[in-house]
Amino acid sequence: MNARMAAEASVPSPAAGPLELRVLLVEDDPLDARLALDALHGDGITVEHRVVEHREDFLAALAGFHPDIVLSDVSLPGFSGYEALRLLRGRDRHLPFVFVSGTIGEGTAIEALRAGATDYILKSNSARLPVAVRRAVAEAEERRARDAAEAELVRGQRYQTLALLAGSLGHDLRNTLQPVLMATSMIENRSHDADVVRYCTTIRGCLQQSLALVRAMLDLASGASSGTHGGLVRVGALVDAAVLLARPTLRGEVVLDISAIDPALELPGDAMELQQCVLNLLLNAVQSIDGPGRVRIEAVPVQLDTGFLREGEDLHGDRYLRLSISDSGRGMDADTLAQLFTPFFTTRTGGTGLGLVSCRRCVERHRGLMRVHSEPGRGSRFDILLPLQPPPQPQRAGDVDDAPGHGECIAVLGGDEREVRQIADILELYGYGALALADIADLEHTATPPLVLFAAHGSLRAGNVLARLRAIGIDCPVLSFGKRDAVPLGGTAGHLAAPLNAPILLRALAELLPAPPPHGD
Repeated sequence: MNARMAAEASVPSPAAGPLELRVLLVEDDPLDARLALDALHGDGITVEHRVVEHREDFLAALAGFHPDIVLSDVSLPGFSGYEALRLLRGRDRHLPFVFVSGTIGEGTAIEALRAGATDYILKSNSARLPVAVRRAVAEAEERRARDAAEAELVRGQRYQTLALLAGSLGHDLRNTLQPVLMATSMIENRSHDADVVRYCTTIRGCLQQSLALVRAMLDLASGASSGTHGGLVRVGALVDAAVLLARPTLRGEVVLDISAIDPALELPGDAMELQQCVLNLLLNAVQSIDGPGRVRIEAVPVQLDTGFLREGEDLHGDRYLRLSISDSGRGMDADTLAQLFTPFFTTRTGGTGLGLVSCRRCVERHRGLMRVHSEPGRGSRFDILLPLQPPPQPQRAGDVDDAPGHGECIAVLGGDEREVRQIADILELYGYGALALADIADLEHTATPPLVLFAAHGSLRAGNVLARLRAIGIDCPVLSFGKRDAVPLGGTAGHLAAPLNAPILLRALAELLPAPPPHGD
C-alpha cells in the first residue's frame, strides 16, 4: 500500500476541472455507492451512473450503458470484483477499473493490479477517489491514442511491404511476359496458317491485358496512375465485360439484374482498371448472399453539387456517372462499415482485405467518389461516382524505370520483319513509338526522329548510311544493330549486338535521348 502511494506522489495529478463521466458501480450497498458518487460530485465531476450487483446486469451495462470507468467492490453475494474485472478485460483492455473496498491488504492489492485493475481505493479514504478516477480516465485515453497510432503505423508498414512486393513482382512478371510477346510475333511472322495467325493475335491481346495488370501493380507500388486515363470508356461495354467475368461465380439461386444503360454513355478513364473495380464489387455482392438473392447494376448520369461532398472531397464538374451495385445479402453493421476500406480488414474467410482498398484507389485516381449504404439483414449498395468531363490537363505518371519513354518515335531502318517487330514491341512496351522504314529515302517524308536504328546486316550499306542521312538533314544520333562481331561505324553512337533485348536497348536510348522537360515547362 505504501509503495503504491509513493509512486502516485511522483506522478502529477490530472488538473481538476469540469468532467463528465459514465460510471458503472459494482456494489451491493446503496450507501457506499452514494458516498462514492458524492465524492466525485464534490470534485466537479458530473456523473451518469448505473449500479449493478449481479453478473448478468454487469454484462448488460457494459453492452448498453458504455461506461467510461468501472468502480467495483471486491466481494458481493453471488458475484465478485475479480470476476467483473475478468469479464471487462475480455472485452476492453483499456477501460479503467478501480477497486473500491472496505478492507484490502497489500497482497490483495498487488494481485488486483496484476489482474488488470487500474487502481484500488479504500472506502475509508474516499477523498482520494476523484484524483484516482481522473488519473485513470486520462491514462486510458493516452493508451488508446498510443495504441491507435501504433496500429496505424503497423498498417502503414504492412501496406508499404505489400507495395514493395507488388513492385518487385510487377517487374519480374513484365520481364517474363516480354519474351512471350516477342515469341508470339516471331511465330505469327513465320506462319502462313490463318488459324495460327488468329491464335497469335488472341495471345497478343491477352498478353497486352496482362501487361496492363502489371502496370497496375507497379502503380500500387509507386502510388501513381498508369497514365492511361486519356481515353473514353463506353459504360455499357464496361459493365458487360465485368458481368461476363463474374457470371461463372453466380449460383443458380442468385439473379443478376442489369438496368438498361444508354449505349452512348461514355466517361474518361482506364477501361481495364475500371473493369477490375466493377468486377471486385460484383464478386463481393454475390459472395454476400447466402441463399436465394438478387444483385442489381445501374449506371445513370447525375448532377452533383458541393452539398453532396464530405470533408476533404472535391467536385470535378457537376455531371457525374453513378454506377451502383446493390445486393440483397447479409448487409453490414456500423463497425464493419467503419473499417471497410482499411487494408487487410476482411469479414470473409480467405479474403485478403485489399479488394475494396484497390477499388477506392481506382475511383480516386479517376477523380471520383464512393458511397456505401448497408444495414444488417437488408443488403448493401455501393455507389461509384465518376466525373463525365475529362481532366483539364491529363498527364502521364509513373516512375522512369517503369515507362522511360514519353512517346518519342524511333526510326528503325532495314532488318527483317521479325527484328523490326521485336524492336517495336520493346519500344511500345516502354512508352516509345516505332517507325519501321525500308529505306533512308522514306525519312524525307517524315518528321525528324530523335534517334535512328539501322540494321548493320541488312541491305543498307554501313559506309554510306550516315552520309545519306546527313544529306537529307537528319542529324540525330544513329545506332546500328545486328551482328555480334560488327564494328561500330565511325560517326555513329554505337552498335547493339544481337540478340537484342530490352535492357540493352533501353540503356542506349536513356544515354542518347535528352531527358524530357519537367511537366508544366
